[in-house]
Amino acid sequence: MLGLVFTFEQDPGYHQALAQSHAGRVLGAVSSAVNGAETVHFEEITEGGNPTPKVAVIFSDLNQIDGFTARLTLALQPTGIRVRDVRAIKQERPAADVVA
Repeated sequence: MLGLVFTFEQDPGYHQALAQSHAGRVLGAVSSAVNGAETVHFEEITEGGNPTPKVAVIFSDLNQIDGFTARLTLALQPTGIRVRDVRAIKQERPAADVVA
């Protein structure tokens, strides 16, 4: 499994006022991008009022990332939100797996 953390921000070039919060728009877009991919899961990891929401997305297969990213980009277009940063989730190896 591979996990990525997406950080979102308001697109400064988008001037239309929207009633829904940043987090609400982000979660709607991520939900649309995940729709139909049963082995892709996500969770918001910041508070709902945060102006730069972060969402952790877990993929069961590396091949799912490109399709998810393309769908997310399309889903974000009408929201006025853009991806600011993407980071891999670092997995700690269990102590039994560490070779001395």
